[in-house]
Amino acid sequence: LASKGLRPAAVANPYSLLRRLHLDLTGIPPGDEQIRQFLKASGEDAEKAYQQAVDRLLKSPHFGERWAMDWLDLGRYADSDGFEYDDPRPHAWRYRDWVIQSWNQDQSIQKFIVEQVAGDELFPTSPQSLIATGLHRLGPLRLNAGMQNEAKNRQEVLTEMTDMIGAAFLGLTIGCARCHDHKFDAFSQLDYYRLQSFFAATVAHNQPLLPKEQQELLLKRQQAWQKQSDQLTEKITALEEKHLNQISKATGQANPSAEAVEQSIHKSPADAAQHKRLQEQLQQLAREQPAPAPAIMAVADQKHPAPATYLLQRGEPGHPGESVKPGFPRLLQTSDSPQKPRITPRPVSTLESNPSSGRRAALARWLVSKEHPLTARVFVNRIWQHHFGAAIVATPNDFGAMGSAASHPQLLDWLASEFIDSGWSAKHIQRLIMQ
Repeated sequence: LASKGLRPAAVANPYSLLRRLHLDLTGIPPGDEQIRQFLKASGEDAEKAYQQAVDRLLKSPHFGERWAMDWLDLGRYADSDGFEYDDPRPHAWRYRDWVIQSWNQDQSIQKFIVEQVAGDELFPTSPQSLIATGLHRLGPLRLNAGMQNEAKNRQEVLTEMTDMIGAAFLGLTIGCARCHDHKFDAFSQLDYYRLQSFFAATVAHNQPLLPKEQQELLLKRQQAWQKQSDQLTEKITALEEKHLNQISKATGQANPSAEAVEQSIHKSPADAAQHKRLQEQLQQLAREQPAPAPAIMAVADQKHPAPATYLLQRGEPGHPGESVKPGFPRLLQTSDSPQKPRITPRPVSTLESNPSSGRRAALARWLVSKEHPLTARVFVNRIWQHHFGAAIVATPNDFGAMGSAASHPQLLDWLASEFIDSGWSAKHIQRLIMQ
């Protein structure tokens, strides 16, 4: 600081310090009684009160709610698909709650990562681990009725899965290599499709939580409801078409304007009353729609054998190049001889036959290996950012050549090592920062 002509910031007063603790750890300011108790302490008691406040806030259920928000944003969490149809995702909330619970329980971030990447393969009997794989289902999903190119639709899903690995875990803009070698980082297009190949067999999977008999009963209720809805809709459409035909004859317009329809005197009182009654019935029926059967929004490797992955020219599904196998990016290899994925098919509870490919399990293990150069650094950099407002690497999603250099590289390395040695405990790092 002296070499830069700077002085340390002034010591914070106790009230500011307590407020800072609360907002950092729970996002909620302290209450009046908490402030009074904290301001009473002095000397050694003040230091003890501070440590107790840190521990209390780290144990608060609001801690997980606050810190889950940042991860959910990073993972593209949403309760609907997005784009034109924006269909609801009735089971997405289970993933949201799983993230909150993971932070509150101080689950090892090592396990936090592998459960999301391959929980179904690595922990096949755990429903919570299956919920974690919902990460792969969170991206926007385009369901365009006018575009039925299945290969292109599939490629969009695979792109979401692949790019998320780069942004969330590696802090690299690997999506730039979908269509060509990365312009700035040593990340080739071949590396991109090798990484994508880990997901070649992975598809969306909703794991039912009801017994089969209850599922069948619910399905019958849903079908009966849909039949009623369709019948009401048909009656409403028939009345509206009758009305439009009458207007067309009166105005001589094949397609009457909305204004002409609104101003018409052509609908009979009986038809108008019936139309209103049918609309009310349809609204009432909508309120009585049976809820979807409870299920886990997850993924599973349901394609056997795993489909081939091709290096796509310009990233276009219709222009396949050479066939590629799963492989780790050369940029992130820590030795001269590239590490090859150890892929073993794994039996899982989500599939009635055929083992899961084991590809995502191999990817997950590599991401959290102690020798991996980025995963731990990227994670502690995010923790630092959300405490101080600025990260050690100011571009937390881009540790590459075009990103910012670390302002304090030795600090970042020390934090990453401390993080791993603590058993990948986020709360351990946060407690250090708070102290």
